[in-house]
Amino acid sequence: MSRTRTIVRNIPVIIILIFIGTIIGYKSHYLLDAYEHNSIKELVVDGAYKTLIPRIQSKLFIEADPDFKKINKLQKEVYLLNNYWDRELGKWFIEIRDLRDNTVIKQWHYLEDDLDLDVSYNKDNIKNLSYSSARTLGSLLLGDYSLIVPISFSKNLMRIDKDSNIIWKSKSNLLTHHSINLDHQNNIWSCANDYYTTPEGKILMIDYLVKNDVVTGEVLFEKSLLSILEENELHYIIHGYNNFVKIDPKTNDIVNSLYLNDIEPVLKDGKFWKKGDLLLSLRNRSMILLYRPSSNKILKIIQGRFINQHDVDIFSETQIAIYNNNTSSIYRKGMLRHANNKNLNTRINKQSEIVIYDFDTESFFNIENLDKHFQKQKIYNNTQGLYRFLSKGRVFVEATTQGKIFIFNEKEVIYQGYCNQPHSKDQLIQLPNWSKIYEALP
Repeated sequence: MSRTRTIVRNIPVIIILIFIGTIIGYKSHYLLDAYEHNSIKELVVDGAYKTLIPRIQSKLFIEADPDFKKINKLQKEVYLLNNYWDRELGKWFIEIRDLRDNTVIKQWHYLEDDLDLDVSYNKDNIKNLSYSSARTLGSLLLGDYSLIVPISFSKNLMRIDKDSNIIWKSKSNLLTHHSINLDHQNNIWSCANDYYTTPEGKILMIDYLVKNDVVTGEVLFEKSLLSILEENELHYIIHGYNNFVKIDPKTNDIVNSLYLNDIEPVLKDGKFWKKGDLLLSLRNRSMILLYRPSSNKILKIIQGRFINQHDVDIFSETQIAIYNNNTSSIYRKGMLRHANNKNLNTRINKQSEIVIYDFDTESFFNIENLDKHFQKQKIYNNTQGLYRFLSKGRVFVEATTQGKIFIFNEKEVIYQGYCNQPHSKDQLIQLPNWSKIYEALP
């Protein structure tokens, strides 16, 4: 009888122990399965990333959508510039191909020895980027078939020639990330960041705007977004919100209150802007700024019908277009967290969308036919995503986190497919890397 009572008394403890054992076993099994997967073995290059195996997989590869079918009704050439990791060769390539017939027009590469892989936050937090994770976001093709190549979140912004030889590397000590674009003088604008450790031990990511000379790589402009906001007496944007937006869902030590993810140079004078002005996208504030570097003035602050956006472009003489991710950062207990945490239901709407903002009327609207395409194709990106308006009413969309690319017109899908083809071994899809679309080549 006493033995039975002892067992009954200890049932809660037994249940807890079984639960803990199950969780430990599940985690170990998950990590082991991930490592045994060939694609993950090839990606784990150095010890710095061995504890982040599932994260690397989710960053570069996804499973194919069994219901997604390729469509190709292209009548003329349309060229896609994108980079990819070759799993057999263990090497990064950048290529341009004609989507009409999938012909590779030109190919470049960059090697591990070409790169500075030190991405340490500070002297106490040493971290090296693995070559396999040295992902390029949005290379730029120049007239001589040289490329501007930005290795995301690293010190590697460089120009390579048509034969992949390095012409120059930027001497900026900041980490380049997200988009790069050319201005009206062919200078290169890029997002960059540095890190500052707070007294509480948090690592604050500080955003910078950087301009490089396209010929020499010389740094022509380098200014922090915090300084720009403070000098425009916009302290409330820095301090008046909850600042703890976690960048890494696995840790609590990196935060960013602003998160600059696009710099779009204005190429022509207009009613509300001048050549040389910049449109700045601040994801963690769901905010677009119109900024004039020549006078250091913020001319316009835009918020409203978009949340955690990416990719802002000029749409007309008085309008801009914004890729609205429609993604919440709200986390339990009112904290904010980056929306790519897979444990969160972060959708605000059924799909992402392209929103138009009109400076004349200070109002937003959507393009109805484009909305229908996004809904029918179930285009939703909790992060990333981009678009380009093409000739004859066509629109190119990269649904980055779904691995898919589309070209629409008003009535139909002209092209849809995976940016990178499924791998022959396991049918995993490698994500696109902020591809560029061209209707003509130099």
